[in-house]
Amino acid sequence: ISREVWGSWLMADGFHVLSTADQRVALGWVRRFRPAFVIANTQLVPIDGFQFCRLLRNHRDTQSIPVALVSESWEKMGRVRAELSGAVVLLESELNRSHFLDVLYDHLLIEEETTGTARERYTYLSLHIY
Repeated sequence: ISREVWGSWLMADGFHVLSTADQRVALGWVRRFRPAFVIANTQLVPIDGFQFCRLLRNHRDTQSIPVALVSESWEKMGRVRAELSGAVVLLESELNRSHFLDVLYDHLLIEEETTGTARERYTYLSLHIY
C-alpha cells in the first residue's frame, strides 16, 4: 500500500497529513510540526526506517513521538530491529484500513494517557518509499 493510500485513509478520518520521501525534509518537519504519530518505511534510502527511528529517539525534541515502521515482510529479525530502534509497532505494508486506524488510535491513546495531554490537532507524517 502506498503512502498516498494511507494518507487518504487518515485525511478521511480527519487527520492533517504531511508526506515526503525525503528524509531531510521529514526530519525538519518532525522537529517543526511535532506530529502526533510518524510512519516510516523500513526500506528508506540512504538510511533505513530503523535508523530514522533511532535518529528521532536520540533527539530530545522528538524522542516522545510514536513511530510506526512499515515492512514488506514480517521477519522475526525485523520485529527485533524495530523494537531496538524504539518503534512502537512494526506494521505489514498490506495492512487493511480498519486495522491500520485501530493501531494508530491505540498508540495515540497510550501517548495521551502517558503525557496527560491530548493534542488538539493530530498530524501524521508519512515517510514511505516504494
